[in-house]
Order: sequence, then structure tokens, then C-alpha cells
Amino acid sequence: MGKGQSPMSTNPPLPAPLPHHLDQWAKAYEEDPALHTQFPITLPNAAVVPGIACICARCGKPVDREMVHGRVFWSLPTVATTEATGYCKPCQVITRINCRFRPRGDDFQVEWFSKDNLWRTQVMVPPSPWQKFVKRFKAAIAMANRRRR
Repeated sequence: MGKGQSPMSTNPPLPAPLPHHLDQWAKAYEEDPALHTQFPITLPNAAVVPGIACICARCGKPVDREMVHGRVFWSLPTVATTEATGYCKPCQVITRINCRFRPRGDDFQVEWFSKDNLWRTQVMVPPSPWQKFVKRFKAAIAMANRRRR
């Protein structure tokens, strides 16, 4: 378990999805808009959730954002919930996303249903201006190094 993550359930792992669930997910994928079009969202504490990444359950790579369809809704007055389906073209695999965003001080926490069928949580703190600068600087150095090769 990573830093800032904790199981929210000690229940045993769930069985594989039933065929009718797969049919429901495929139908929702066809009917729902691309998930990225529903972000950013602003929580009641003014924290901004910029978006969400779908990671393929098979290959572990990010799924193209146009291939992630779903919806964001307010399940409680202060909690935004996301239900979505991502389709990884190379793997031809669908990956379900079930997560919640809730205020936590001036920031927010994300709760998600993990591969081991447990709810996980992590506080998302936006990077400081210094952290943003260092990230951009490292990216510029990496790009310069790639151009030299």
C-alpha cells in the first residue's frame, strides 16, 4: 500500500464481472460522452479536480482520453462521483472507473476502487510553484537530451 493510501474495506475480492455487467458497461460506453469533456470540476471548497486518467487493466498504460466515456454526478452535496468505461484499443480491453472526489481542507481527496477490489483513498495536493518549475525544467532538459541523439 502506497503512502496516503488506505483500504476502506476488508471484504474479500469480488468475483469477475458477470456477462450482463459487461453488456451494461458496453452500452454505457456507447451512450455516455467522453469523460474529459466533463472536467474540470470545482468542489464546494473551491478545490479544482482537473481530470482523471484511465489506466488499462491489462497493459497498465493510459487509455486515450477520447476512448474513456462516462459521467460525473453529485452523489452527495459535497461528493462528485465518476463512473466510466475506458477502451484500450491495443489490448481490446475495457476498464471500469469508479471514483469519488471529496473536499479535504483546501484540497481534495480521490477515492477509487482498485484492482484488488478494495476502495483506496489519496489526498491530492496541487504542486507548489517551485514544484511546477522543477517539473518544467526537468522536461526541458529531457527534451534537449532527446534532440541531441
